[in-house]
Amino acid sequence: MTDESTIDLQSLRQSLRDPSRRIQGRRFNRYDLLSEISRGGMGVVVRARHQELGSMVALKLLASQDPTPEATARFRREAKVLAQLKHPNVVGISDLGEDGGIHFLAMELIEGPDLHSTVKDLRAKGQYLDYRRVAEIALAMARALAYCHEKGAIHRDVKPQNILIERGTNRPVLTDFGLVKRDHTKMQSGQSAAISQAGKILGTPSFMAPEQFEPDGQFGKVGPRSDVWGLGATLFFCLTGQPPYTATNVVNLYSAVMNDPPPRVSDLREGVPAALDELCAACLTKSVSERIDTAELVRRLEALVDDPKLLEGAREGAGLRHAVLVIAAFLGLAVVHLTLIDPAQGKRLWRAVRGGDGGAAGVEGNAGVEGNAGGEGNAGGEGNAGGEGNAGGEGNAG
Repeated sequence: MTDESTIDLQSLRQSLRDPSRRIQGRRFNRYDLLSEISRGGMGVVVRARHQELGSMVALKLLASQDPTPEATARFRREAKVLAQLKHPNVVGISDLGEDGGIHFLAMELIEGPDLHSTVKDLRAKGQYLDYRRVAEIALAMARALAYCHEKGAIHRDVKPQNILIERGTNRPVLTDFGLVKRDHTKMQSGQSAAISQAGKILGTPSFMAPEQFEPDGQFGKVGPRSDVWGLGATLFFCLTGQPPYTATNVVNLYSAVMNDPPPRVSDLREGVPAALDELCAACLTKSVSERIDTAELVRRLEALVDDPKLLEGAREGAGLRHAVLVIAAFLGLAVVHLTLIDPAQGKRLWRAVRGGDGGAAGVEGNAGVEGNAGGEGNAGGEGNAGGEGNAGGEGNAG
């Protein structure tokens, strides 16, 4: 190793520890580091180019200057798991190595935003993702998770930030397997399955299942259905703009997840299709044994995507339409009753009900089923409050 390369490695280590120091423009191992993509607790992901092949990759570098054996083992485990997973909605891997004490793995580069920023950008404009698009993303992720579970890999950190939406194709891709748990009866490996430390919470609290807060506790054991909770919480976030549970700190969040009933999507947002609302509730069932499994989640999402009628938002003008029809029926009965007692008065009231005298009680006037208060007007399911109108997701993030 030359003195120049030693200086480069030292500088790179400083950049990995200090976000203010730029990484781009450096060379590391056989890669040119072009720009930083993201930075987390375990590592930094950099857009890089293979010097000989010219291929673009997402290069993940273990950030710690002196990584613990646990951190190194977890990093290598992520790479080995990814090497055994080949699915269009799971990020691919092409390289693993170490140079000058810096561990790295090269992954498929997915150009595009994550699902969290996509939803947040829409909410800043007062919009949501389109219901069908939400179902399509959830189905792609459910199929990816079902594949991972079949291969013996439990992700344990399913959340919107770990789902990338590829620009140009709109392909959702599951990333960041840093907390993956392996079933060695299904996945080949010579390494111990349990790297987790006792008493250590693994995951992102806002999207973690109750059993991840208390492994082997009252709700059950961590397993494939823990990923179902994570995807259900992600679905909840896509439909409401927030995770199921929120709190000012982890202690309060823990208390809420363990003690409070999960909220319903319909409690926070009107007009959401009942099928999506029910599916979220099924995923966010606290008891592991009562929560739906991945296969059932895939089946339900396939049914939603295959039948557009199931994804039609509840028409918010339906209640008013029903009220108008009840009032009209009541007025009709009143006219009949009054005509029997006073025929002349009955005829005048009937003309008013029909709108012949320009009366405001006409069924076809301002309070009519097709007017402003009707199912197709401003309060209707297709208008500003509907799933397909200004609040829909067929625009920039559709």
